[in-house]
Amino acid sequence: MRRLIYNDDSQGVGEARQGHAVADLQAWVDKPLSRLAIDTYVWCIAFPDICMHNTRVGEVYGERFAEPPAAEMKDAKPKNDCAVTIQELHAAGTDVLHVVAERAHSHNVEVIASVRMNDTHGLYFDRTVAQISQFLLDHAEWVIRRDDGVPERALDYSFPEVRGHRLAILRELAENYDIDGIELDFTRWAKFFPRDEAPFKAHVMTQLVGDVRQMLDEVADTMVRPSFILGAHVL
Repeated sequence: MRRLIYNDDSQGVGEARQGHAVADLQAWVDKPLSRLAIDTYVWCIAFPDICMHNTRVGEVYGERFAEPPAAEMKDAKPKNDCAVTIQELHAAGTDVLHVVAERAHSHNVEVIASVRMNDTHGLYFDRTVAQISQFLLDHAEWVIRRDDGVPERALDYSFPEVRGHRLAILRELAENYDIDGIELDFTRWAKFFPRDEAPFKAHVMTQLVGDVRQMLDEVADTMVRPSFILGAHVL
């Protein structure tokens, strides 16, 4: 029985000092795991198309910018942007999830990669904002819109192309990382369909969750390993 599941929203990536990415990220993981009786360490790694791991399916945070992207909150306290840490880890031949998973496993806890099912930190489309994926920018026709026409900055799971893209990101995590499972985070943010259509489309999301379960079982069989855990973070 799991006594304590600890959810980390990956803030440690932005807190790491330049030139000390691996050591500082390891220390970030050590802090809660050395002080609390945690059984399962859940790390938010994808948002969902913008990713902090070395993805080929999604988009690595900050990768499309020549310089580290500016914070979306213009009055935010200046700190090391996550892109700097991510680049440093890649140059060292590793990435965020490899470092986190290895360190957490050294504490004998389960490691779960958490993926936000949509992320709408802001309302407006702006190509200079790193939290907005190129996939979304290229496919405005799949974006949820409010009744007044304002885009939600979230993609509509009604479209099979959206579901397929997200499923591919999840498969990549399962195939390429030493993790014990995947969590689907439905809480940040809970926007998956146009509001007037959502009550009639629950079966679409139910089918997607079933597809994720099937995919994880297929990957586990191929790798000859125990079944992956599948978690759902809901309100």
